[in-house]
Amino acid sequence: MCATIGGTVPGVKMKLIVKGLFFITMITVKYLFTFFNRVCFNQFKCKKTVDTSICVSVDNVCDNWADCPYGDDEFFCHPRIPTCPHNCACLVLAMSCWKTMNIVYDTLLPYVMVWQKNSGLDDLSRFLTHFNQSVYFDLQGNAISEICKSLSTYEHGSIIRHFQVSANEIYLVSRGCFHNMTYLKVFNSSFNKIKSIERFSFKVREIGDGVG
Repeated sequence: MCATIGGTVPGVKMKLIVKGLFFITMITVKYLFTFFNRVCFNQFKCKKTVDTSICVSVDNVCDNWADCPYGDDEFFCHPRIPTCPHNCACLVLAMSCWKTMNIVYDTLLPYVMVWQKNSGLDDLSRFLTHFNQSVYFDLQGNAISEICKSLSTYEHGSIIRHFQVSANEIYLVSRGCFHNMTYLKVFNSSFNKIKSIERFSFKVREIGDGVG
C-alpha cells in the first residue's frame, strides 16, 4: 500500500515536509548568495551595503548622478590629472592607448593601470619614465626587444603587480631582471622570441614579508 500526504502514515508526511523545506531553504540560500556576491560583468560594482550588491552600467559612472547607495560611482571623476594623451582613452586612473603616445618626454602621468597595446612601442625605458605610481601594465603586441635593463633601473618597480608583455620581440630575460619588482604577481611573456631565462632573474620574497 502506497502512502500519500494526508494518508495514514504521519512519518512519511513529516519526512516529505522536511525535505520540501530543506529544498526551499537551499534554493533561497543560493539565491541570496548570488544576489549579495554577484559579479558585475562589464558593469561597475558598487560598494557592498548591508542589504545588497548593486551593479551600475558604465554609462552611469561619472555622469554627475549617484546611482550607488554610497555614491561611489561618482568618486574620483575629476582628479587633478593632465589631459588624456592623444590616441588614448582615460577613465579616472586608468589609461588605454592604441597608438604611440604623443607627450612631452618628462611628463608624469598618474595612472594606476596602463594599457598600451599594438602600438609599435619599442623603447620601454623611455615609456616607463612617464609613470611613477602604476601597478598594472599591459604592453602586449608591441616591438619591445629589451626589458631587463629598463626594469632593473626603474626606480618605481617595487609597486608593480602585473606586467604583461606578450607578443613582443623579447629574446632574453637576464639575471637580476626583476630584482626590484619584489611584489610582482603576474608576468606574461608568451609569444616572444625568448631563448633564455637566466637563473636569479626573479627575486622571491620570503614568507611573511608584508606588502606595506
